[in-house]
Parts: sequence; structure tokens; C-alpha cells
Amino acid sequence: MDISAKVLDRQVSRSIYFAVALMALSIAAYPLYFWVLEGGRRADDPEVWGQFGDYVGGLLNPLIAFLAFYWLTRSVLLQRQELVRVQEELEKSVLSQERQVRLSEGSARISALGGVLVSVNQDVSALRAEIHLLEAKIEQLVGANPHARPPMGIHVALERQVQQLRASLKELIARRDGLVDRIDAELSSLTAPTSI
Repeated sequence: MDISAKVLDRQVSRSIYFAVALMALSIAAYPLYFWVLEGGRRADDPEVWGQFGDYVGGLLNPLIAFLAFYWLTRSVLLQRQELVRVQEELEKSVLSQERQVRLSEGSARISALGGVLVSVNQDVSALRAEIHLLEAKIEQLVGANPHARPPMGIHVALERQVQQLRASLKELIARRDGLVDRIDAELSSLTAPTSI
């Protein structure tokens, strides 16, 4: 039962008008009582005035007490509604903050993985350059005649070194591919829809 501010203002205004109308009616009862029932005579006896005061108090006190009780219970209900609304907003806020923390942590992991990926890419480039350099040395040693033997087995040692570097290169490329897969998985988990 959600009440808008305009409806609540109207209800409060009606209650005020009702209370004012009751007070006016009670005050208007004075002339009616004395002019109609007492024949237009004004009472000089304090006992009559006391009875009239008891009448007005007996009429207004329960009505005003009823209005006060009504608005007291109404304000408790309104506060309860507002408390429920605040709790819902707090829950949304907590979920939003948890998502922000998750996004921040994921971004930090992606950033760290990106730094490692840059380092691995630099190592891959350095190994490729070293392999090309060694292959160029082998070509210089062998020259135009591939069947010619380079002096003192340098050619074989260089070939072994190139093979070792290629094996290291394959390992680095596999590591790089693994890093790319981990970054993709992190991005997928961050972009996955969550309910808030």
C-alpha cells in the first residue's frame, strides 16, 4: 500500500478540516443550545456554563483523540513503508557495490595478465630475432654450397642452438596463448549479466 505525497497531503488536509469543523460545530452549539432550548436567554449560572463546557469537551475530546490515534497509526504505517523502501535500496546498493568490487578485482587481474602478456610478447620477439640472427650466421658459414663443412663443427652447434631456441619459442607461444585465453575468460566473467 504505497501512498503518494499528494494523496497523503489531501488526507491530512481533510482531517484538519474535519477537526476544525467539529470545533466550529461545538462552538456553534452554544447559540443553538441557549437560543433554541433555553428560549434565547443567556445563562448567568456558572453551573450551566460548566455543563456546556463538559458537553463541548465530551464531544471534542474523543473525536480529537480518535484523529490523533488515526494519524499515529497512519504515521507508523508510512514509516514502515519507508523503512521497507530504504532496505530495498540498501540491498540494491550492496549488490551494486559487490559488483563494483568484482569488476575492480577482475580489471586488476586483467591488467596483471596484460603486463605478463606484454613481457612474454617481448620474449617471443627477442627469441625470433635471435633465431633469425643464428640462421643468418649459419647461412654465412655454409655459404653458397650447402654441402660444404664449416670449420670445427660450428655449423652443428649453431643448428642445435637454433633448435633449442625454437623449442623455447614454442613454449613461450603456448604460454602466450594460455594468457590470452585467461584474459578472455576474465573478460567474459566481467561482462556476464548479473541481476541487480
